[in-house]
Amino acid sequence: MKNKRGAGIPWSWIIGLLIVGYLIYTSGILTPQPQPQPNGGAELPSDLKVDVLLSFKDAKATTETTVNAKWYAFDKDGKYYDSGTAGGTTAGQATFEAAVNSRYTVVAYLDTAAGEYLPETTEITTTNKDKTETIKLTASSGLLIQSMTNTVDLDENLTGAAGSSEEVRIIFTANHTNSGVLPGIYLNTNDTTVVDSIESSKKDSAGGSWKSITCPDRLTPTAATDKIWCFERDSRVYSANGNVIAYWTLTYDSTNTPGNADTIVSRMMDKFMYLKPGYETLDGVLYDYENSADSDIGEADSDSKTSAYSD
Repeated sequence: MKNKRGAGIPWSWIIGLLIVGYLIYTSGILTPQPQPQPNGGAELPSDLKVDVLLSFKDAKATTETTVNAKWYAFDKDGKYYDSGTAGGTTAGQATFEAAVNSRYTVVAYLDTAAGEYLPETTEITTTNKDKTETIKLTASSGLLIQSMTNTVDLDENLTGAAGSSEEVRIIFTANHTNSGVLPGIYLNTNDTTVVDSIESSKKDSAGGSWKSITCPDRLTPTAATDKIWCFERDSRVYSANGNVIAYWTLTYDSTNTPGNADTIVSRMMDKFMYLKPGYETLDGVLYDYENSADSDIGEADSDSKTSAYSD
């Protein structure tokens, strides 16, 4: 090969160009790079469906215990998708067919004569493969009021005077073994002219706070002169907490002193899940102290305790 002057290109240049070309080729600069594959390169099922195996366990049992819970699945938009009861084939298990790469909300609970478990809500995200989701449920507890007393001499009789305030304490227990409950309480005074207000005084002995709530419709004063106040704890109480002490302050009317015929009654109730008739969305799943069709959802209300005033 000759240039315009008739001189040949030095072999050192040719060798250098070949080396540079080789290095460029092996570095991958000119080699087509692999592109990201959808779904991580894994093959999608031909029907774009996967199986989700739900496995229900008792969260508080001392040995592994399965639960044949009722379950309801809703899609990412909160629309009803599927439902069933575990245990059809294997104890504590149920399967539903889901879309790949999708998200579901599963609500599970149990409210039968054979047993009750508190509701749990679980978010499930599918990929391109079948999956198992373990959901742990807490057995529902009953509630027992041990006592209601004033906090001065711990007597069941209250000593309120007109225009004064008095603190009362209520000792209660989640009384089923290895269980829990979200408790509420209602206080019924038998004379609307005596007690002006009832307020939660402070955190209870297990660290829970109580807020005033609108009483369930199923609760009505036992007489026209009665009045009820309702409160809810901010978290569950468990049987392992033992006796829990909660406090309320009663403020008496400025002119009407309680007499020994006046009383205050306390009773505890549990919050539980139920479904609106014809539910079609997640909004149809209700968690409350009542059910218009069945007032005894979950556990029954506790026995009551009554305190009278000493004049």
